[in-house]
Amino acid sequence: FMQGCPLRCGYCHNPDTWNYESGYDISVDGLLERITPNLPLIDGVTLSGGEHTLVMLARIFATDPQIIFADEPVAALDPYHQLHVMEILRNHACDDRAAVVVLHDLSLASSIQRRLLPEQQFDAPGWEGYYHYEPHGAVSGDFCDVIRDGDETLILFGDISGKGVSAALLMSHLNAIFRGLSGSRIPLVDIMERANRLFCAAIPTGSFATMVAARLRNDGGVELSNAGHVPPIVQNGSVHQLPPDGVPLGLFCQSTYTSQQLRLEVGDRLVLATDGLIESADGRDAEYGLEAVSQIVELHPIEEPRDLASRLVADAAGFRNGRPADDDITLMVVRRNN
Repeated sequence: FMQGCPLRCGYCHNPDTWNYESGYDISVDGLLERITPNLPLIDGVTLSGGEHTLVMLARIFATDPQIIFADEPVAALDPYHQLHVMEILRNHACDDRAAVVVLHDLSLASSIQRRLLPEQQFDAPGWEGYYHYEPHGAVSGDFCDVIRDGDETLILFGDISGKGVSAALLMSHLNAIFRGLSGSRIPLVDIMERANRLFCAAIPTGSFATMVAARLRNDGGVELSNAGHVPPIVQNGSVHQLPPDGVPLGLFCQSTYTSQQLRLEVGDRLVLATDGLIESADGRDAEYGLEAVSQIVELHPIEEPRDLASRLVADAAGFRNGRPADDDITLMVVRRNN
């Protein structure tokens, strides 16, 4: 019954290790070791709640079921093992098998995360905007915020490396950092550099965030700083892209940043997107691309922010031709008004 086990434990699959009188128990031990190699096997009733959960999961996987129904399978586990077990369950849901998992805490996390987002259709002095937010799973590592500061408005738009719960936690942390710095009236470049130092000091090695920060003035002036994010698209007479002028946040704690100055007239627009939209792929793994976004912006120069955002999302979905998105998708359109 070990054939096809998703954990692929070499110990369990090696016939030389089997004691046929207690082969089932040995297979479970091997599976448990694969799930959590640092967990010592403890006899009987001394198992903790988390250890008991891992034993039960190992016994389930040992039978190689076609369908697994699990209600809160990671509730008693620490964050590392929560992510690891969810990865194993996801891998199980392949090759004509399935895993149905109910996670009440994750649903709550999704609800809390959405409460951190700004109003989907927003107005600010001299500006109006709309964003589309589409997590790949229950929670997202994409990041957007609209912070009003007197007669100015700060737009924050970014993407945390990775996916799922870990990315969502880092997104919430970055949101708190920028919220704490935004009311200080310090220059935008200084906000970016301070946020980078705080973020860098608190995240695991290898994590980072791409980010666009734009300060909008009610006279149409825009100061924009891009930390390694997808180039924003600007429509102000012509349609063009603004390349990044800094490295992602969190890569190097002492990174410095610069900003660009723009002016948008009434009707001009700024379009921001995460790589989940730009890298949408069709059946041949060709990517949707930034040029496709630029062309649609140019072909529809007077569309409302909401209509343009909806058009872009629909066009990318049509390009995928029924293939589901592989990443979080977030898109924001900001337009200068009277």
